[in-house]
Amino acid sequence: MVRRFLAGACAALALTLGACGAPPAVITPTAAVTAAPAAATAGAAAAPATPAAAAAATANDPAIEQAVRQKLKDAGMTGPYTIIVEAVVGDAARVQAIPADLAQVDPAWMFLKKQGDQWVVLAGPGTAFPPEDLTSVGLPATLVPGDENSAAAIEQAVRERLNADGATTTYTVTIQAGIGDFVRARAIPTDPAVIDPAWLFLQRSGSAWRVVAGPGSAFAPEDLAAAGVPAALAPGAEPGTPTCDTLREPLAALLKVDVAQSAADFNDIIGGGNLSGCQLSAAGTGANFSSVADVARQIGALLAERGWQADPQYVADGPTGALQGYRNAGELAQVSVDWEPAAEADCPSDQPVTDCKLTPAQQLYTITLNAAPATQR
Repeated sequence: MVRRFLAGACAALALTLGACGAPPAVITPTAAVTAAPAAATAGAAAAPATPAAAAAATANDPAIEQAVRQKLKDAGMTGPYTIIVEAVVGDAARVQAIPADLAQVDPAWMFLKKQGDQWVVLAGPGTAFPPEDLTSVGLPATLVPGDENSAAAIEQAVRERLNADGATTTYTVTIQAGIGDFVRARAIPTDPAVIDPAWLFLQRSGSAWRVVAGPGSAFAPEDLAAAGVPAALAPGAEPGTPTCDTLREPLAALLKVDVAQSAADFNDIIGGGNLSGCQLSAAGTGANFSSVADVARQIGALLAERGWQADPQYVADGPTGALQGYRNAGELAQVSVDWEPAAEADCPSDQPVTDCKLTPAQQLYTITLNAAPATQR
């Protein structure tokens, strides 16, 4: 069962801004898995028995990912997810959404059916589906997950390769990015000061995931191409990555909380259009942050120190959220800060949330900074 969700700033400001968030790109890093999940068994490594040609065609259909990400957004699941098409049966498909933090949020399955030119989610997101639940909405019972679990299978394949290469230390495995039947994983040792983290690239081949490149700390483009790995999966290939690389540590020092980095698409709320770039995200409570306005002001000052200029067109403020825009050397950064009450606060639905009596720990903050190349106006 999904255990925790953190709403994004755009959701909190929807009444002010309209639909300001766009679904993130398929290339989405995930946070560390602190231990190999129990599901990572030999049986879990098996991918669904699906005709290879049908699976490949569906995996490359952008409409299926768009439908999945919209469903995640509608369900309040706003963290970064890697999307894996696990099985295809006729005009129906099973997809697994692998979340940013497997220690807090379980991977979720969704089941889709093609209706005309569109894919529609008919079941999910969720972690368990009896066959009758699928057949009742017109989906084939053969789509029910057996031992298949993409997140566990990918991690198992990584650990098997590390063991085969003689690894003697303990590693944390993260699934950083995915495109079609390829993913990029990161193996982070217990002591990175002694042993460097390593990247591995995996491909779904037949009924299993296998490592096709790595482990290693650097990969020439021609080496990845020879293994069939999409160039966009190369570390640092995501647009805007250098900006997030530069800002991540200063932002973490400013906020005094962990800051996650991922590749993500976002909507330019003024210029329009979907921009491909990177995202820095942080979370905390009222015990960490004094107010929305104070956090937004501090981040603005941090960006100004690094040459970013505030764009007055990108300003939206409210009692529970704020959004601001900044420009620097042809790049656009959108910063959002918002909070929502914890579920246990039980705030009355007929009163403004600001009138709810909350402890600092019951104010759940989400902070995001999205950056991408954009034409200066």
